[in-house]
Amino acid sequence: MKTQLRKIISLVVIGVLASAHGLQASAEDHRLERMTRKLDLTTEQVEAIQNLNEQISINRPKRGESRKEVVALIDEGQVDAAANLAAENARTRTFQRAERRAGMVEILTPDQFEEWTERKERRDRGGREHGRRQN
Repeated sequence: MKTQLRKIISLVVIGVLASAHGLQASAEDHRLERMTRKLDLTTEQVEAIQNLNEQISINRPKRGESRKEVVALIDEGQVDAAANLAAENARTRTFQRAERRAGMVEILTPDQFEEWTERKERRDRGGREHGRRQN
């Protein structure tokens, strides 16, 4: 019983420490590695995608911070300000998605772009790409 409790506590501590040290970057690296394998990217394409990701992430608000700001405004009774901030955040995310898509059109070949788009649509619909064998 004690060893199981220690394992659980260790996993929780590891999870907290890992998230505190920015697992977001390693998740992005993992996605890029998978994309490299699935789309057979060249070194130049990988570098261009990394640059695109960096450009877009500079303007991206930290995850959860903008939501906290909206909630704080609502709690203060500033509903209009909260609605405006939420709308601006949605607008920013939409522009970032469009910027990413435009960048990918320039970086990928037409066949790679088609495959990337199909995989992205499948993922957005909730289809699981990993864990299953894809032809």
